[in-house]
Amino acid sequence: MVFLIFVYSIVILFSIYSVGDVFNKKMNLNFSGFELIIGYLVIFSIFHILSLTPVLLNLNYKFLYYIFYLISLLIIFCIIRTPKTIKINYFLIIITAIFIGFYSLFDFILPGDSSFYLSLIRTVTNTTNLYTFEPWTGNMGNIGFMYYFVTYEVFIGMLAKIFSMDSTIFSVNVMAIVNLVIIFFTAYNFFFKIVKNKFLTNKIFLLYLFIFIFLNSNSHNVLFTHNAFNIMTNIYAGKTIYLNAFVVFVMYLINRIVVEKKQIDIIMLGILNLVTPGLSASALFLQLIITTVVFIYLFVYEHLDNMRFYGRFILITFIPLILNYQLIIFAPDFYLKEIFFRISIEILFLLIMLIGLFLYYFGNKIVNINQLIIKKFFYLNLIFIGIISSVIGIMILIEKTTGIKNAITLLPNLKESIYLFGYNLLLFLILCVLAFKSVYKMFPLYRFLFYTYILLIFLLFLNPYNFAIVVTFITSYNTYHRILYLIPLHFMITLYLGYCKNKFALLIWLFLILIPFVSIFTGIDALNDNINPYYKVKKDIVEVGKKLDRQYTIMAEIDFINELPMVTNNYQFIFTASNIRQYYYNTYNNQEILDFFLLVNEKKEMDVIYFHSLVNKYNVDLIIVYQFSLVNTYLQELYSINYELSTDKVTVYNCG
Repeated sequence: MVFLIFVYSIVILFSIYSVGDVFNKKMNLNFSGFELIIGYLVIFSIFHILSLTPVLLNLNYKFLYYIFYLISLLIIFCIIRTPKTIKINYFLIIITAIFIGFYSLFDFILPGDSSFYLSLIRTVTNTTNLYTFEPWTGNMGNIGFMYYFVTYEVFIGMLAKIFSMDSTIFSVNVMAIVNLVIIFFTAYNFFFKIVKNKFLTNKIFLLYLFIFIFLNSNSHNVLFTHNAFNIMTNIYAGKTIYLNAFVVFVMYLINRIVVEKKQIDIIMLGILNLVTPGLSASALFLQLIITTVVFIYLFVYEHLDNMRFYGRFILITFIPLILNYQLIIFAPDFYLKEIFFRISIEILFLLIMLIGLFLYYFGNKIVNINQLIIKKFFYLNLIFIGIISSVIGIMILIEKTTGIKNAITLLPNLKESIYLFGYNLLLFLILCVLAFKSVYKMFPLYRFLFYTYILLIFLLFLNPYNFAIVVTFITSYNTYHRILYLIPLHFMITLYLGYCKNKFALLIWLFLILIPFVSIFTGIDALNDNINPYYKVKKDIVEVGKKLDRQYTIMAEIDFINELPMVTNNYQFIFTASNIRQYYYNTYNNQEILDFFLLVNEKKEMDVIYFHSLVNKYNVDLIIVYQFSLVNTYLQELYSINYELSTDKVTVYNCG
């Protein structure tokens, strides 16, 4: 199995590289070094665009084979055209291999999120029609309007099917390696484009890894701009490759747009706006934020000679975003169905396109003559939006305290954060200030990215003044923190320390970073004899999951609710992995089902009559618990043991 995982990873990476190399050269993209991310973008773009209709209509998955035939022909063509002599960066390959080797010693798959992603990926391999399975509950039905344009899980599921490998094993091993390699290579070449010296880039990349590992957190929502939560828990997921590779590439791209203003780069940004939401729903609003910041900078602060630039930028970059938003607005289960809302949004979209057309024909004359007026208008609008946002914020405080409470409960425990990450966060902020003050002066060509872009992000989106309007209309409470991924402060800290002329001062900084002995591996368990090394799931749960031969209605201990969906789709949970998270955040509302869960998990004193009534009421087929659980004392009196489904350490009870 290890050999197959290695071979499949190499085959996929070489295919991606070949496509990226050919497209980079034939299209004169001038993105040398970014072949992997370009190849990934090309292949996924073809799949996403062609598979979107079958996904939206929940068609038979066999339609996707024809798309992969086309992609295979493209890959074969590109491999043939790839030069026989490829420049190999042995330093980068060795460093990446060492990290992957060390990384693979840990159980880095997080139950909960993975219960959704891995279950959804598996449906491509064992259901007839696409996206007709709701991963949390196991019921047949719709998975939500935010997934109407996300095709990444279908893409990975089809790859697993083509390679004839279990979808979970393929995802958490093969795609984990592929994504890590692309993330590392993208970060390395981002530095190389700035530094332009291979030896110095090697040194800076090692420093970057040091900062990433030791001045960071694997805890959700701890406010580092390079938070390692996704890499350490969902490395195979679409959001991880987007936030840690595509966003880095976009940073380089938008700086080049501002400096060189080439149409091919604007088209590239438009393609990214169209396609990256297929990787993760968050990519839609993050790309909107990036594109808006770039346009405002160019429109308000730049004096351009190209007569059609502003209009062309709007039409090429905003229309793809509008198309993706249409899929949400007109989704059957979208929560805002009022005709007035839809008409208002459509008028807004039409207005954006009309402004684009107007600027395309008359823009530069008007902008260049009235630049001072435009700046004043921009600032006045910013103040107006801030006032509106403040009013919305007050209304939310009055009417939507539950939403705010939910958002606050998503934050990590305050004491834990201060104890584990408070020192590191303080050190990180100090280094951010020092880097922000100096790095843009070291690299004048990157002044926009390392100075103006950051200021505009904070001015427009990442501040208390505009918080209410941003979380209401652009992001959400639960995803607002992802804006931090758009800010290149961690790269700037690396460059600041990498160009530190005082070696003693550099050693002091490195020592200060190491002092807490906290890293991205803190709190993550190493693989052990109880965990299946290929599934990253407990062996007993894998064994039970493989035995489930049809969909059973199940109530179980917490481990089984979290991890069975990673192994099988033959379940229908009364209480889901998503509900477990709500229980931890004190936001789950169905007290009766919560009681049922707590009784099985020994968190509530057993009431046999009440318990039996809940089993009958919710038509439970199976109850799954560990043999050492005290609840077995009661279950053995009420129900019979299913010996075929049980294992040495797990007892499965028939209730139906």
